[in-house]
Amino acid sequence: LLGVRQRLERRRELDLRDIHDSRRLRHHVKYLSDRIVNVGNVLSHTLWLMGSPDAALRMTKETVAYAQQTDHHLSLGNALSWAVLVFYWTGRHEECAHCAAQLDELASRHGFDVRRPTAMFYKAALACEQPDAPPTEIDGLADAVMAFHATGNLARLPFYLGVLADFSARAGRLAEAEATIDAALDRAVAKNE
Repeated sequence: LLGVRQRLERRRELDLRDIHDSRRLRHHVKYLSDRIVNVGNVLSHTLWLMGSPDAALRMTKETVAYAQQTDHHLSLGNALSWAVLVFYWTGRHEECAHCAAQLDELASRHGFDVRRPTAMFYKAALACEQPDAPPTEIDGLADAVMAFHATGNLARLPFYLGVLADFSARAGRLAEAEATIDAALDRAVAKNE
């Protein structure tokens, strides 16, 4: 992962330098998203996986701030979709909720139906995190997983299923939890995740 991190940091540094070089185009949009946003997203998760949650948070915040400055709603949607996960992983529930709300609003405004399940999932996960959450909050997670399937956006599905299984087990729904874990493992093996 160290090599990946170094290559991502170098790519980001070069792209940011290009922005300030008046002889080059300001935007690095390819595949419907700004390249600096894409690199920042992947770098934030790489930092998290390397055991650097503070660095991951800094990169996440920088990437979202940059995406907001681009005034490019697809790039902002991508940044928010990656950022919400880092905020959730690090226990930054208020920031996660704010990010999920922004993502939901952006998706609604621009018709990005593929982004709505991500916002739904984190809203439900945060509701489940509350100590006094009724067991029915878990249904919101299951609804979000169904929405991922409906949109065909199955990236990170094993993770989402793992969270659903965890909350199901906590609520005493052990058979559901076991079936969900099996589905998560099957998906992870099938897609090499």
